[in-house]
Amino acid sequence: MGEEEKKQELKYVEFSDFDNMIRAMVSSGAPLLLHVEFDGRHIYFQTQPGFQETIFYYVETSKIEGKYVVYDLMTGNISFSDQILMDPNRRTISIVEIARQNIFPKEILK
Repeated sequence: MGEEEKKQELKYVEFSDFDNMIRAMVSSGAPLLLHVEFDGRHIYFQTQPGFQETIFYYVETSKIEGKYVVYDLMTGNISFSDQILMDPNRRTISIVEIARQNIFPKEILK
């Protein structure tokens, strides 16, 4: 299968807001959030187990400050931190910075 065929097979799911994306990640057990700046926008994305060719993403106009997203399991509140929090009532999700990518075509961000 050529690279063009693989690109055409990818599916994209855009979340309505960042909170929904984090809630989906916490529910799925996928504790890794990828970030790339693309044409002045900040794309936060992930893959989900069981969705091999699907990219789940959300676009922000400004970068989220912090290296981790912290989801409070008791209240549902989302905050950001530069350190991993060791708390059984909170889930820490790493934000991993991507230098280059070839996943998102420019057309998807229009």
